Amino acid sequence: MAQRLKQAPGRVLALVHRQDLALQLAETLRQEELEVGLVMEGSRTLTTPVVVATVQSLTSEATQDLLAANAMPILTVLIDEATTPSPARPTSASLPPSSRPLAQSRWPSSV
Repeated sequence: MAQRLKQAPGRVLALVHRQDLALQLAETLRQEELEVGLVMEGSRTLTTPVVVATVQSLTSEATQDLLAANAMPILTVLIDEATTPSPARPTSASLPPSSRPLAQSRWPSSV
């Protein structure tokens, strides 16, 4: 995965649900020589090519700050846990626009 991220155009945003997962993923990516920032309680590094964020910390304000922090656009979004929608967990289509994901991306089959 790290090799693909190194070759990916634009910046990368990885979303996880817990701080321990954010720290673990960031450390794993750093070991692969990627420059990684964290956005979560107690950390707000927005300018790096790869940003790992907890979904709870990525408010509308934080999202705008993240997009403005670096001229290179976020073109790849990784989501750690995709869950089945339920009344308790609405789909992004039912969320207000400011809460919807920034983008969805798939790796080309040739990669």
